[in-house]
Amino acid sequence: MGADHADLEAAAPQERDRLWLAQQITLLLDSSLLHTTFSLHTDDPRLKAHAQAASLSAQNHLDEVRRLGGDKLRPLDS
Repeated sequence: MGADHADLEAAAPQERDRLWLAQQITLLLDSSLLHTTFSLHTDDPRLKAHAQAASLSAQNHLDEVRRLGGDKLRPLDS
């Protein structure tokens, strides 16, 4: 990931919200992809169910971040 906690703290006040939203988009996209991919490749039904639920949770959070203004932003490093 291109930005971290230190980057967020060092950001100018007018950039902090934008940077935080971009960090959230990046993190949540990665999380959703990780869990979705795992759920498609595991044979353990318990792990599959957990990964599917985690992917849905990440997607719900991503939708909320987009509603909060992240819809105008791109993930970091893209």
